[in-house]
Amino acid sequence: MQEQYTAVILSSAIAKVLFYSLHRWEKLSLYATTDFLNIDNNQVDNIIRPVAIGRTNCLFYGNHEAAESLGILYSLLSKCKIYGINPVKWLEDILIRIEDHPVNRIKELLTQNWTTL
Repeated sequence: MQEQYTAVILSSAIAKVLFYSLHRWEKLSLYATTDFLNIDNNQVDNIIRPVAIGRTNCLFYGNHEAAESLGILYSLLSKCKIYGINPVKWLEDILIRIEDHPVNRIKELLTQNWTTL
């Protein structure tokens, strides 16, 4: 990319793409240094497709806060699907535990960290 950047016209579209990529290379390639990030988001797209359809089918929730709350719930349930967790069991468990759970350890209740007692 560095070689190509010096060879293209700086005002061209490809130069803009190369400039963007080169200046963000560390962040763009972060997925290659982890075992939980993927190069694409196909898995997430497939999981949230029902959410998008549900959102379209239920445009009017009464108010913005209700729609936002439903979006959060959809996101949490989608994460359960990604991690192969039964969403009903996860919800039952965390809703019981969250009241007494220390706020500085709240990440323990996220789907990727969740373990049953």
